[in-house]
Amino acid sequence: MQVPLLDTQFSVESCKIPSDPPSHQLFQDARLRPSSIDSFLRPYLYSHSFPEELEVYMQHYTSTCVTPGLHGVEAPHRPQWYYANCLIHGMLLGRAYSLLSTPVRPPQNLSNPSDFPFSKLPAELRLQIYSYYKEDLAQRQRYWEIMTRIFIKALWSGRDPEEGSRYITGIILLTCGHALSSSARLLRGYGKHWIWYDDRLAAPEHAWGWPELRDAIMATADLPRMNNDITGLRTRWEKIWQEWDAHREITGQTLFSSDPQQRNSLEYVSKNVLHVLDLTREHLRTDERDWTPPEIVAKFLTDLFDGNEEGRKIWEATGIVPRALDVQYDGGLEHGEPAVVTALIRAVKGDGR
Repeated sequence: MQVPLLDTQFSVESCKIPSDPPSHQLFQDARLRPSSIDSFLRPYLYSHSFPEELEVYMQHYTSTCVTPGLHGVEAPHRPQWYYANCLIHGMLLGRAYSLLSTPVRPPQNLSNPSDFPFSKLPAELRLQIYSYYKEDLAQRQRYWEIMTRIFIKALWSGRDPEEGSRYITGIILLTCGHALSSSARLLRGYGKHWIWYDDRLAAPEHAWGWPELRDAIMATADLPRMNNDITGLRTRWEKIWQEWDAHREITGQTLFSSDPQQRNSLEYVSKNVLHVLDLTREHLRTDERDWTPPEIVAKFLTDLFDGNEEGRKIWEATGIVPRALDVQYDGGLEHGEPAVVTALIRAVKGDGR
């Protein structure tokens, strides 16, 4: 896979993703047989460029491209196939880290000289073995660095992040959360929050680790749970906006400064995001083995296409589903297609506009 060039100019017209990324064989195979994603990953697992390529392919699912929230120019809700693609991306990244973290089984007996304990091996051979181990550590670090930027966008960059950043964060931690906690002392992330309109991290010298990440995930329990009806949420928003507009000249205050709690109560959070984050918090609390691809597919992907087998077949082949067949994507139609969805569809069709 050749790493596509990043376009850092963010706007509705110029926010880009790689040309036709879902057509790559890896993504096609992953959509057709998501339960076998580990076997598809192995040829790419040690590629130094692969983690960066994944980040580029995920950019449009994790990065805000226009003013976020209901006060922006687009609706924040997303179609079901969008979350299905997020699931694939999150599994690829999380399972890559998990596979590199799987310990080697101890020898069943000592009858074979090649199975002797590591400490009994000659120093020269131990150095050769360590060189392989060191490469595993370095490659895990490359995957971790990509994760950190997704985590910052999802957890520490204020309200209304791109829906995919939260969803992918949940899938990543379900598939490698235990592996990460097991190597917690080695984990360091940098950056305080992501400034979407500049496409950069604020305070890049600010360091954080596994405890801060775990606390941020646990704090997602406070996300609003009743704001997943985009039509009803927009109606509430417009009513509040009209009330503010009527009193603006009297109070001299903006909506946001006069009642920030009310503003926060209007954050859109989908049922899909709430569901994956609920399970992620439970997974980190128990700190047991990480989820396997078949378990992720059974718990999430099946529900995304529940009652829509035709839509799933189209998604498996193309990576998108026409709106007419996306039976669970409703609300907000009068406000037009979200820009991120339009851009994704154009990329899949090879239309660079």
